[in-house]
Parts: sequence; structure tokens; C-alpha cells
Amino acid sequence: MATLSYFLRSKSDNATIYCRLTLDRKTQFEKKVSNLSIDGKYWSKDTKLPKQTAPAKIKSIKSKLEKLKTHVQDKANESLTNGEHINSKWLGHQIDVYFGLASETGINDTIESAFDRYIRNLKKKERATNTIKKYEYAKKKFLIFQGKDKYRVKDVDGLFADRFLDGLALGESTKNKVLRNLVTVCKYDRDKYGIEASTTLNGIETKRAKKIFKIHLEPKELLQIEKANIVSDYLQNARKWLLLACEVGIRISDTKHIIETNLIEYDGMQFLQFMPTKQRKGIDEIVVTIPIVGKVKELLLDGFPRPISHQKLNEYIKKVCEIAE
Repeated sequence: MATLSYFLRSKSDNATIYCRLTLDRKTQFEKKVSNLSIDGKYWSKDTKLPKQTAPAKIKSIKSKLEKLKTHVQDKANESLTNGEHINSKWLGHQIDVYFGLASETGINDTIESAFDRYIRNLKKKERATNTIKKYEYAKKKFLIFQGKDKYRVKDVDGLFADRFLDGLALGESTKNKVLRNLVTVCKYDRDKYGIEASTTLNGIETKRAKKIFKIHLEPKELLQIEKANIVSDYLQNARKWLLLACEVGIRISDTKHIIETNLIEYDGMQFLQFMPTKQRKGIDEIVVTIPIVGKVKELLLDGFPRPISHQKLNEYIKKVCEIAE
């Protein structure tokens, strides 16, 4: 039967407390007890615990040591019954579990690690780049909020969610998206790895953005944009992207695919062929083929517009539309 006892290696006023787990006469393991120290004069060599006459603060250490002893002995006897291997690393882990520094599973249960596991899983399943970026962005914002603290999955409850939202310097819609991603990551760790989570995790509510009227451009407005007096080269390039995107019906994320090497010829006609960034789940990848005719052909007479980041394109086309009134 496993037994746990304690000892000191010095008599200083800040002596570290160690423990010794004994399985049999020949098998013993020793470890430092996490974050616990004591003034040596209050330590009893007979009971191997703090003295009864010690101050109240020291007596609280005694209570922790007694509870830790019960925890480790119960776990050790359970592991021995199940034929599991016990060593000093096992002992250290059980001490950390008792003091809330590790999870029962042995998996790092910090939220940062939970994000890392979830993102690795997305990459393994070859999910869309934008989906992966969404969770990487949420992790980045969480780490800023966390600072020097180390929050764990089980810390995420309703009160945590309120503090998290208040601590994010973002718009309301973006805040709630980040929180939704955080909750998703915690649920994944709970369900996939058995990580301890708050009983109120499922009840955390996030507000979804209200549906807004989607702006679209009428043919006459596209003509205004085309005829507008735009001098700046970078705005001319942005205008070309806007007109081209409206003519062929592409997402902004697909503009990186619209390059000359994607032009093909078939039966005397030219086509633009590319694979959209966003694909429907559960079906084979789709290649889009668009005929180069009419306004599209006219727009591409002097070549394709230059590549540009999504952020810059959004910024520039607003200026283009402002000039075109």
C-alpha cells in the first residue's frame, strides 16, 4: 500500500517542503511540494508535519499537506491496482493536479494551449485559410487580454466572458466573434481531451451581428465609376479590380487568383479559370471557368490589375467610389 510522508532538507525560516512516496521497501520517489515552504522551527520531526503550536498561517499549510497526502495515496493505490507505472514524474504531476497547476489528463489545460491544439486540428483537416486565420486572430487577442496571467479552460464561464468582452478594444461585432471562437476552442478541448471545463460553458451567450442592408452597385453606378476622373495610379488599379469583380462575380478573397496565368483558350475563346478560396463543405473542390467576353474583355485589353492586399483594396475602392460620387 502506498504511503506519503514529508520532510525538510534545511532548518531555515523559508525551508522547502519535500514529500516521499513509498510503494515498497525498495521503491521510493521524492519531489518538492509545489509552492509550499515553512519556517523550520515550526516543523515536527515526529509527525513529519507542522507543529500543533504553530501560528494559524502555518496550520493552513498542515491542512493542505494532509489533503495532498490523501490525494496522492488514493491515486497511487488506484494506479497500482490498474497496473500503471509510477515514478517521480507521476508524483510531480499528482502534486500539480492537487494544487490546480495541471489537469488530470496530463494535457496542458491553459487556454493558450487549447487554441494551439484547435488550430493544429484545423490545419490537419486542411480547413480554409480564412478559418484558420480567424482562430489565430482570436488567440492573438486573447493573449493580449491575458497578459502575464495563465488562464485555464475551466476558468471560462459567464463572468469570465463579460470581463473578456470588456477587455477587448474592438467593435461589438468583432468582440463577440472572438468570444465565440474562444468558447468553441474550450468546448473542443473538453469534448476531445476530457479537459475540465466550467459547467456554465455551454450557457455563454454571444451576440451575433445584426443583418444589415448589403450595398450593391447598379449598372449606371458602375458606369459612373468607369468614367470618373481618377488620376492616381493606385486608385486606377483599385477601380479596375472593382469593375472586374462586379463583372465576373468574385469574392475579394479570390482576387489573388485572377492573374494572366489563369487565362486559358478553348475553341477560339478565352476563359478565366481558377479555384475559389471558399468551397462548400463535403463536396469535391470546384474550379470556376468564366468566359472573357463583353466588358470583361474590354477591361483586360491592357492587362490584369496588379495584386493588392484585401485591406488596401477595401480602403482604395471607397476612395474610388467617393470620387465617382
